[in-house]
Order: sequence, then structure tokens, then C-alpha cells
Amino acid sequence: MSKKKRLLKIVGIVLTLVLVFGYFLFTTLLFNPLEDDWEHSLSALTPRNVDLWVAKENVGDLFDPFPELVLLETVADTVAWRDFDASPEQAQLAKDLGIPELLGQIQEALSQAPISVDPLAIFGGRAVAIAGDLDGRTAQNADWALYGRVNWMGKLGVSLIPYLGLEDQGMTVEEVSDLHFKLNGGQLTREIHIGRVLDVVVLATNGELVEHAKRLSNAAGEDSLRLATTYESPVLGNMGPDMQEVELFANLRTTFDSLGLPKTWPDPASSSFAEAMTARLIQAPACKNVAGVLGFDGGVNLDLDGTFSSEKISDFQRRVYRNKGFEQDHVLRDIARMAPPDTAALIYLHGPVEDILREILASTEPALRQNLEDVFRSTGRWSSLQELVEEIGGAALDRLLLIVREEDYGPIVALHEASGQEMSPESDGSKVFAFTLVTWLRGNQGIEAVNSIRDAIGRNPDKFGLQGGVAGDPGYYRYEVGGMDTREFWSPFIPGTGMIATVVDEEGRCIITNHERMLDQVIKCMTRQRPSLSDDPVFQALLNSSSPASNLLVWVNPRAATETMRALGRMQVDLDLRSRVDWARERRRQELRVLPDMFPGKQRNQISEDERLSLDDAIDVELQDWFKDHAREEKPILLAALERKLNYMRTIKALLASLRLDPKKFSLTLRALMPLDE
Repeated sequence: MSKKKRLLKIVGIVLTLVLVFGYFLFTTLLFNPLEDDWEHSLSALTPRNVDLWVAKENVGDLFDPFPELVLLETVADTVAWRDFDASPEQAQLAKDLGIPELLGQIQEALSQAPISVDPLAIFGGRAVAIAGDLDGRTAQNADWALYGRVNWMGKLGVSLIPYLGLEDQGMTVEEVSDLHFKLNGGQLTREIHIGRVLDVVVLATNGELVEHAKRLSNAAGEDSLRLATTYESPVLGNMGPDMQEVELFANLRTTFDSLGLPKTWPDPASSSFAEAMTARLIQAPACKNVAGVLGFDGGVNLDLDGTFSSEKISDFQRRVYRNKGFEQDHVLRDIARMAPPDTAALIYLHGPVEDILREILASTEPALRQNLEDVFRSTGRWSSLQELVEEIGGAALDRLLLIVREEDYGPIVALHEASGQEMSPESDGSKVFAFTLVTWLRGNQGIEAVNSIRDAIGRNPDKFGLQGGVAGDPGYYRYEVGGMDTREFWSPFIPGTGMIATVVDEEGRCIITNHERMLDQVIKCMTRQRPSLSDDPVFQALLNSSSPASNLLVWVNPRAATETMRALGRMQVDLDLRSRVDWARERRRQELRVLPDMFPGKQRNQISEDERLSLDDAIDVELQDWFKDHAREEKPILLAALERKLNYMRTIKALLASLRLDPKKFSLTLRALMPLDE
């Protein structure tokens, strides 16, 4: 053998020994570069008894570079974002959340790193999850764990923890077990445990969460959150093929207790009718667990399943939840075809009408409820509203439909039969939505009951404030629309339009509306003389992607409600201008200014009754002048905030939510279409 070949052989042997020894040394001291990745989801390394869980695959797609969100580049040119980015609300939110400080800390930490590298290239670029074990503690005192898939640099970083010189920063490093280190001191407010399971790094405030992940790894995820029935079907069953959705899980009972949230939410005692009624239909604290996925493909897509605590379900809720519900085909075929294409909102509910009406009345203002009670009792037919509710409930089937659109029909004009003169109902001029309420009656018995109620109202025009009517039909107009028996009531007490029209058709539908032209439009949609919401491809697509069966369906088209919302918002601005003033304090301030000029050297208790009356009159004038100046300054600010809210609202092209209920569990799907290129 020549010297050259012998030298090459020796070099080859030496290199082989160096590589083998180096691989052995690297594997022994650091990690095995050829080891497999964890083949299951991060939830398979998480205890099944955690209270909160949020996870996302392909987190790196959210940032470019870290920590700048890709989404912000997409929305930056939208009107809504420009308004929000320059608004006081954005500045206050950023301040409250400490966003500028947080971003500054992140940038400082990145600049001090020994090498310039995107953290997502090491940790979280593929998948990341956060789990919380609350156990009755506050969020600050709870145990938290961060799970993330890493590449070789992340694995190397964990192995090098004992050699990074963290002691120089005042920290102590303790090796708890193989690939599990505990850090204390320095700038840490709590001890931190860092561990690794194959390509998954776990950072936790409790070492048991790290050790639990290692045990679950050895057991292939058995007894983990991944295999819990409260997680597996709601999360993995709703996940798309590309796994882009955010995974969600929460033990709501523990979460509400730990975060100190109200025992009842929404509030059934709220002055807002919508909140009070919603609170009677469903209570968040009555939910035990909730799990599902949240996606952002073209908008917001939410799928949640949950379970109820039976002891926290009211009798009313139990009766509603037991209802069979309805399917998508029924909505498309029988319900949406009644709504005009430009419907701003559609709400369809299956449930006992008598119970629903009772809860609606309980959600209204006590004064309004008492006034209604007095009016119906004065007819001599009903001794209470409860009797009326029972009569309606006995006549109606278990379903209600509400259709809402902007009232842009114009004035209502009718021709008086006797004189031939045109008439219009007296209106208060307020801006309202046009609405149509539909319920289904129990055959001829139900039709007769509703007609009897309509007749009883019409026979008492003075008690109900009715105006108009013709001979033989005092208090209302009776006519036919498309062969349907129609009775129209005019009253100045009805907001906006001054009228209510009612129809009972041969199929047993009772239709109630506050504008006769909407009645005509609904009937023509229903009879296929005009296109309807069921012909809208957007509605069809969102409906088809929602829950197959529901008890409650809500459709909202914010863009079709803008003008009415603006008018109602301006009215609310005027109310807010007055309600936000501390009138007692302001009156006292004006009195301290006026009193010395009118009665030098005297206090209020030192002047006569006539002088006090003069003083109060002068204060009233000063208050009025002050409020004019105050409104001149504050109203533009409130109106600008209103316009921003309307712009935010208009980013949603359409929203559809469906809720399936039974006494033990529920399913919620929400689809919000938000095209960012419009």
C-alpha cells in the first residue's frame, strides 16, 4: 500500500472516530440530532384537567418579522383601521394593555441576543399553545404553561441552560430532572421551569406541568387533554384540513370564579332590553366547559361546543332548550324567503311562545310594563297581562320570526272610504327600524283566538289611543292584502310610523308589522313575487357552513342598517350629553358664581323665599347657557366617535350565528364575512 493510500486511510479512520465520538459526546451532553419529533398535537402533552387552553399551528405565518403582525399589513388600507389607528380609543386601549412598553421590551430583548435571529425560527414558528391551571386562583397566581415546537437551535438552547451564565444575572439554575431546569431570582417574579419533550419545549410556572408532559410523552398522550371528550370532538372535529384555526378550551366555571367575573352575565336586571332578554335566554356562568376553534379566513369563523351545569339552568331555559329546533333546509325554504334581500337583521327562534312573551315582558322597563297592564285591564276582558300572554301562548306554535330593515318606505297614506280624502297616521317623527314579527298559529282555534284579540283592541280605541277607523270597524282599518285578512291600527303612541298592521293568512301565519309597505314587501317575498333573502348567495353560503340544526338563528347585515343606526346614534349622543353631566355639582358651581352678584355677602339660607326663587331662575338661565357651550364642545367629539363605530360596523358585510341548545349542552357557530378589499 502506498504512503498516500495509507495516509488517506488513517485520515478516514480518524475522521470517522472524531465524528462518532463527537456525535456520542453531542448526544450525551446536549441532544440527539436524529431524534424524532413529537408526532401528536401539543394537547397530547397537556393534562386534561387544565382550565384554559389556546393553541395555534403555523404561528410563524402571523408575523413578518416578529413581532409585527401580517394581519396589520392587510388591514392597514381599510377605512375602519385608519379611523381606529388614529382614534382616542386605540390610544387608550394601547395604554391600558401596555402595548408600547411590551413591544419596546421585546425589541430590547432581541437587540441584546447573542445572535440576530427571529425567535419564531427557534420557538413557536410551527405550533404554540398556552395552558392555564386556575384552581380558584387569580390569573396572576395561577399556574401557566407555554408549549412550543422548536428546531435544533431551540433544543440546543434548552441543553445549554446550565452553561449560559445566568448566575451573572442574579438567577439560580437547578436541574430538576433530565431536560428539566428550574430558574429563580434575577428579574423573575416567579420561578420558571423549562423542559423539553423531543421537539416540544415547555415553559411553566409549576414544575409538575413539565413532568406531566414527560409522563404523557411516555404514555403516548393517554389521559391528556387531547383525548378528553370535552376537547376532542369540539376542537379536532371542527378543525379545517390546513389546521389554520386557533384551538380554544375553557373550564368556564373555574374561569369565572378565578377572574372574579359576575355570578350572572349577561345581567338580567340590566336597563337594556337586549341584554336583559339575552340574560334570560342563556347565562355564561351556567356553562361548565366550552371548546372549539376560531378561524380568520375572510372574516371571523367560530365553532364552539359546550356543556351546561344543570343546577344553574332556569325553568324557562330548560323549556326552551328542550325544543326540537329546526334545520337549514327549513330556514332556506320557509323562513328566509319571507325576508327582503336588504334585511338588516333576521332572528328566528324555536321555543314556547308563552314563556318567551313572559320573559320579554319581564325584560321591559317596569313603568312600560305597568302601563300595558293598566291598558289591557281597562278593557274588562283581561284582568292582567298574564291572561293575555296565556291566550296568545295557547294560540301560537313554538316559533317566532323577527325581520328588521331600514324604514325608508316614506309616509303612510290611506284613502278614507266615506270622504275620499287622503289620511296619514299621526307620528312622533322619530327614526325607527321597520320590523315584521311572524308567529305560526294552532289551526282554526289559533286563528280565531288571534282575531278575537284584534277585535277586542279595535273595540277599545280610546283605551289604546287608536285613531281613524271606519263605520262598523271603530279604531282600525280592515282590508285584504293578497286575499289575506288585514287589520291596521293607527296610534300616535307607536314610535316612528304611528301604525301597526296585522295579517292572519290561510296557512295560520300571524304577521305583525309597523309599516304597511313592509307588509306588502314581505307578502310578495313569501309568495315569490319578489326576490328574498333566501336567494342571496352570501346568506346561503354562511347558512350552509353553520350548524345543521339550531334553536336560534341570527342574521345581521350591518351595511343595511347604517342610516338608521346613525340617526339612532345621534339621538343617543344628545341623551349622553345630558346624562353624563353631574347636574347637582354643576348647579352648585353656578350658584356659587351667581349668588354673590345677586345677594352680596349672603348665603342661600340667609335670603327670603322669593329671593331663592329669583336665584334659582337665574341659575337655570346660567345652566342653559353653560350647557350650550358644553354641548358645542363635546358633541362633535361624540359624533366623531359615532362615525368611527359605524365604520367599524361596516367592515362586516354579513354575520350569521346559530345556536343549538339542549338542557345538557350547546353548540354555537358564528360566521362574520369581512372582505378587506372593499
